[in-house]
Amino acid sequence: MATQEAKPAVVCVFCGSYPGNSTSHLEAARALAQDFHKHNVQLVYGGGTVGIMGELAKTLVALSGPKSVQGIIPQALVEVEEGYKASASDAQSKEGKAAERIVDQSVQESNFGMVTIVPDMHTRKRLMAQKVLEGGPGSGFVALAGGFGTMEELMEMTTWNQLGIHKAGIVLLNINGYWNGILQWIQTAVKEGLVSPENARIIAEATKAEEVLKMLREYQISSDHHAHLEWALSTCLLASSRMTSRLVLVIGDLFIPDRAPVRIPSSLIASSQVDLSADLYSLGPPSQGAHYCSIPLDPPLCLSIPRSRLTRAQFRKLLTPGKIGQILCLGNLTDRSTFEFLRQVAPDLQLVKGDFDVDSPNLPLSKVVTHGSLRIGFTHGHTIIPPGDADALLIAARQMDVDILLWGGTHRFEAFELEGRFFINPGSATGAMSTGYWPEGEEPTPSFCLMDIQGDVLVLYVYQLKTDADGVETVAVEKVSYRKNNIPSS
Repeated sequence: MATQEAKPAVVCVFCGSYPGNSTSHLEAARALAQDFHKHNVQLVYGGGTVGIMGELAKTLVALSGPKSVQGIIPQALVEVEEGYKASASDAQSKEGKAAERIVDQSVQESNFGMVTIVPDMHTRKRLMAQKVLEGGPGSGFVALAGGFGTMEELMEMTTWNQLGIHKAGIVLLNINGYWNGILQWIQTAVKEGLVSPENARIIAEATKAEEVLKMLREYQISSDHHAHLEWALSTCLLASSRMTSRLVLVIGDLFIPDRAPVRIPSSLIASSQVDLSADLYSLGPPSQGAHYCSIPLDPPLCLSIPRSRLTRAQFRKLLTPGKIGQILCLGNLTDRSTFEFLRQVAPDLQLVKGDFDVDSPNLPLSKVVTHGSLRIGFTHGHTIIPPGDADALLIAARQMDVDILLWGGTHRFEAFELEGRFFINPGSATGAMSTGYWPEGEEPTPSFCLMDIQGDVLVLYVYQLKTDADGVETVAVEKVSYRKNNIPSS
């Protein structure tokens, strides 16, 4: 493991998504990026692709490569960020140069570095702080010119410093006197007895980009720093990650071959807008198969539930909005009504491309999401060669830089840990057959997974539709736990 001294410094830069009226601000961003490159400093920033943000990121990527930059952006902002909108032809040819949300070998390295998408602004700031505190000597926070968002981020990190949550330096790069008003306000607050003289020095001022890193390396903590409160950053981050943790539903391979009748779990069609008596995929009457109820979500317990004991009303109650925070679909979404239903269950529906998707030619081959301290990558799996091979999966996980890799394609549940990473195949939610992965004469087992993530711990609930010797079908639930860094969970 690398020592703290061997780690590169990580600097989080807060700045505007607009370029401003003076070219001096863009010039300062470029100069700061050049100094980062000179001193092998890693950049963490808000993930923007335009304005001062974009200029800073793309300049450093051009000098040091995409892995020198980590953008962290909330999902809601992705939809309006111009740099995330590659053309359809680029997406199909995998030559898009925007800051892709996709993370796979062909497109993870963009002009704006690596990008992590998070659910909200709070998670964004928490992960930014976490990256800085994991960095080597000289790590800290810098504010270039920006608007309300920059101000809010700057003041939160300053408050965390004052309260003893972290000891990292904070520097204002004051170009053309942009931050003079804030610096004057601090002095006024000291004069009025609302900020101590010691805490007035929490924020340092630089007037040239070349001064920033030296100030961070030589930063002295305020003598009024509340270290005695003893709320370590790790405790703070873990607590906040628990507050924002969500249940994540993992569904793989919704594809149903039209050559055979199949069983469709009611988990995919128990919506007030979907008729339970109708076949979801229009492949014939339900008498050819059956509908099955599943996903006992609140709380997720290990149990077996015969279909006859779980009415439609009870099941619909379990799937009310808010029960599941996010759905990760591993491809082969072959029906529009299924897509609409899944969006009702959880509006945050993340999709990747399978090999039989309908009306979705531009879906990415893979994606990465972040929950707590865990980076989770997911892909359909048809690009994993040989299919399901442990070594091939490990290579993919390394390329995506993830702690957990979800893959599909084999239509069979599997979970294992390898070299500190966790690998999960949720199987097929619809029980689709996959030649070569189910023994001849054995019926496929419909399955999916529910992940409960808190901090660096993932608890995986595996739901499988089983049939006993008497032909009675039940939903069996198993529980598997994983902790990041291969530390056994209690």
